[in-house]
Amino acid sequence: MRFQKEKIKELHLLDTKVENIFISEYLPVASGDFVKVYLYALMYAEHEMSLTKGLISRELKLDEKIVDEAIAFWGDKGLVRWHRSTDCEKEGVVVFVNQKDKLYGFKNNDKDVDLTDNELLQLEDKEIKALFILAEDSLGRPISPKEMDDIKDSIVTYRIPPDVLSYSFKYCVEQDKLNLNYIIKVAKSWNEKDCNDVLQVKELLNKESKDRYRYKRVFTQLGFNRTPSPADIVIMDRWFNDLGYTLERILEACDRTGGIRNPNLNYVNKVLENWKTTADYKGVNINLKESDTVSDDSLDNYLKYIRSKEKKEQEKRLREIYSEIPKIEELDEEKKKIEQGFPRTVLMGAKGKIRREELKSEISEINLERAEIIKNYGYPENYTDIKYLCEDCSDTGVSKNGGKCSCIGSRREEAKAWIQKKKKPL
Repeated sequence: MRFQKEKIKELHLLDTKVENIFISEYLPVASGDFVKVYLYALMYAEHEMSLTKGLISRELKLDEKIVDEAIAFWGDKGLVRWHRSTDCEKEGVVVFVNQKDKLYGFKNNDKDVDLTDNELLQLEDKEIKALFILAEDSLGRPISPKEMDDIKDSIVTYRIPPDVLSYSFKYCVEQDKLNLNYIIKVAKSWNEKDCNDVLQVKELLNKESKDRYRYKRVFTQLGFNRTPSPADIVIMDRWFNDLGYTLERILEACDRTGGIRNPNLNYVNKVLENWKTTADYKGVNINLKESDTVSDDSLDNYLKYIRSKEKKEQEKRLREIYSEIPKIEELDEEKKKIEQGFPRTVLMGAKGKIRREELKSEISEINLERAEIIKNYGYPENYTDIKYLCEDCSDTGVSKNGGKCSCIGSRREEAKAWIQKKKKPL
């Protein structure tokens, strides 16, 4: 007699094993959405059932981009391996790594647990066969056994995603480069620059294309007929990436070499560094031309103008308050008389210090009474204070610690508009 247990066919009535290592080591460092994706996919993997990113997205109500990010996250942590497909309509294979083996090295002592070559080739069998066909179509001839091995090695040994290698064939054929070693070398370079899919490759190529255009424009402006060396590229990249210059501003600096015998990048570099120093001192945008900036004298005139305007606005508010609340004017007059007593305390020696503290206490009491009265009338306590644009420097351009205030850049922009407005005819 043979006994047999009825199998449960409904997935949601089955059980899914979650390793305690996952709960203790990885659960605390992952976002909730990433954990959802991991557990949901694990449920299907546990029972060897297929699952698409679209289904995960719909069931968990997550954007597919988040699903991709989750798989990539767990891949970085070594919990899964995502073997992408060269077929854009397929999503490849995601393998869940046994965490006990990975952590304690039951199977090997490697830091990371890799699939064996045979396991990986079995997973990627269709992709590799597709690459063989693509290689023959691209090269226009049958490929040799050695070339087949080279393609396999690029997937197994160098871990180049099949879709990246596939795109390398397309890219190199368009460049009329029909050497298989060259094609694989290109794919390796993309992989070394962390391009794990075709989208990242295209973004890299787009950036490199823009960079080449900028290098060419600079060299043409300087009259150079050679290709930029690696050292030249380091200098130019610093202008764009570190100093933050636009191409237009750099070309303007190149024009400054017109008066020297041998134009060179070092001269342009010095010009740009000087412009950077000046821009930082003035607190202006580094890409503004000198003709577009405001002089220190003009800035000083503007600061005087806004302080005068702020003072007039304060006096207007004071007249309003004095008219409605006469007691405030009385308190202010009393406060002025007390303040007039401070200079006399200098001549009083030790008693002067005691007297100054007494005067400060009297002023403090007046300020408290004044604030309470204004508040009771429905006004803010600081209603009669001067309203500065910058409280740190009181619109003087000099901060409380004695340095140039951080507001200077904004004040220069305002001063520029103020000057232009004054120039317009009425």
